[in-house]
Amino acid sequence: MTSTTPKRILKDGSINVYFLAAKEDNEVCLEIKKFLAPIIRNSEVPIEIHGEFDILAGQDLGLYQAKLDEAEIVIAFISSDFIDDDDIHRQFTNAIRRYNDNETILLQVLVRNCMWKSKPYVQLQILPQNREPLNNKQFWNSEDDALTAVAYEISDAISSFIVKKPDAGQVPAMPGPPSAEDLENQAENKTDYNKNEFVLQDTHEHTTIKLRGRNSYFMRTLVKRATAYVLDILFTFVPVYVIVFGLHYLFTNELPNCNEVNTLFDREFWCHFNFYVVPTMGLVLICALFEASKKQATIGKMIMKMQTTDQKGNSLSFGKSLRRNFLRFLIGGLWVLLIPELMRWGIGDTDQPTLLLILGLSSPLLVQIAYFFKTKKIIHDRLTKTVVGEKLSS
Repeated sequence: MTSTTPKRILKDGSINVYFLAAKEDNEVCLEIKKFLAPIIRNSEVPIEIHGEFDILAGQDLGLYQAKLDEAEIVIAFISSDFIDDDDIHRQFTNAIRRYNDNETILLQVLVRNCMWKSKPYVQLQILPQNREPLNNKQFWNSEDDALTAVAYEISDAISSFIVKKPDAGQVPAMPGPPSAEDLENQAENKTDYNKNEFVLQDTHEHTTIKLRGRNSYFMRTLVKRATAYVLDILFTFVPVYVIVFGLHYLFTNELPNCNEVNTLFDREFWCHFNFYVVPTMGLVLICALFEASKKQATIGKMIMKMQTTDQKGNSLSFGKSLRRNFLRFLIGGLWVLLIPELMRWGIGDTDQPTLLLILGLSSPLLVQIAYFFKTKKIIHDRLTKTVVGEKLSS
């Protein structure tokens, strides 16, 4: 931390606040602005709020970019869409540069749960202070409660900045709601703020923020989710397979041999069914049950401190969780079926897995990886409209 206290001259006599958000969160911006109305109305110094959320059709986007570059306070609305958007990333990078140069004050509002616990997001002030996303239905009693809490905290953050005339002998704190007498005096005097110069001073200690590339962020996310999936395999697919293998040996007193499949009722058919379909069904079903539970996470995700919700922060229904995990396996997990082949090949009861089989079972995973590197999204997340984020405290 540096001892420099950022000061900014308010040449037009007003505090310009810019809401930087992805278009998916425009509705939240409008609601927050509505909840801030009493603060804006009663502030002695005019507060103007801008953002792309209120752009009308045909308006110049460059005008709003200019407002962002001139804003005394920038509030970033953090969500997975915010992190993913290239234009937002460029604007956020510029806002961090201005923050480091003491040209603006930068705050964050955690709108939706996402992988935000990395630089630079974790280094900046996060609202709400309890770090519970606005869409966490398990924590907030209602949407109004969440929005009210954030509105109060934004108000407190703005109020912690000292506004004064440069020549003032004493630095007054930003006032709260004016009394009736104050309102009368203001009406009589009709103070013209454009003729005055004010200083906006951040009383908090200032930290220089280094912006790491998004590629490293997304790679960490990919590695974390891949690790969670491997843990799911270890704690679901493998145990089910071992149980089926053990039961087969217990009742037949011989190792399984699935080299031939003749008819539907052949024992080899049921051998394939037991050693391929049953463990797969166990994997999908167990993962779906865990994600639809209060834990909102599979065993692997719990270990990696992650959880899954819908896009509004609600718990998944069992049906939606089942569809999600079926797609997760179908798109990125068919390679798991190589495990029985490799195990039986190791004990000499089947031929060596062919290259065609290996490529066939691994190709969906390669498609998943290619899609991620192109879009920074996971296919089954997009298809089922679900979100994987950091584990919430509640």
